[in-house]
Amino acid sequence: MDQYKISQTPGSKKKPVKKTAKVPKRRQTKSLSPQLVLGGVVVTMVLILGGVVWARYFNKGGDSPAKSGNAANVKSGGGAAAAAVPEATFNDVTTAINNNKPSDLKKYYAKTVKVIILKTNINQSVTAAQVENLISNPLNSAQTPWNWHPAVEDLAAWQSGPYGQYFGDNTIVGISPDGTVISIHIDDNGQIDTIFVAPVGDLTGPTTPGSTDTTTPSDNTTPSTPSGPVEDAD
Repeated sequence: MDQYKISQTPGSKKKPVKKTAKVPKRRQTKSLSPQLVLGGVVVTMVLILGGVVWARYFNKGGDSPAKSGNAANVKSGGGAAAAAVPEATFNDVTTAINNNKPSDLKKYYAKTVKVIILKTNINQSVTAAQVENLISNPLNSAQTPWNWHPAVEDLAAWQSGPYGQYFGDNTIVGISPDGTVISIHIDDNGQIDTIFVAPVGDLTGPTTPGSTDTTTPSDNTTPSTPSGPVEDAD
């Protein structure tokens, strides 16, 4: 009977399973187009160039007055007269005069300094060693505190007056409460080459704005006024 045993799973012969080797999937990569690469390079160069220009622009704007040839700070007051005076020089000069220490100015004197003091009729070109003797008395006798920023209108009037040449560029101008005006000119080397001191009343000339001019006859005679009534001629 063993020969006629029936299989419990007729027709269920298992077919041999073929094993197939797994092939690794290839990564799909796309090559960058030359146009895209070139565009990226151009954009990068533009950004770099823009950064350089921006840095140079702001560095230039931040230069100190001493480094730049024309300082933005106006030291002659109010902006009426442009003055390319370094900040350190302005502070040292004004502090020395405010403290009645004109001797502190000697480090700024040029070899020859022109000193004009109208009140004492001084108009001399002297050596640096002689300047202090000339300016000490008029400066120390002036009232303090000095005003180192005169009004624009005052500066304009002084520039139009008989001594306007002393209120031009590169000047430090101050006025004391008692009306003493000082103008200190700084040369291109940062040294004091001119000091001008005068009463404020002498800076605008003998006539005042708005005054009426009088006409003098050519023969330098003044017409007389009749003392009595004038009779009509027949």
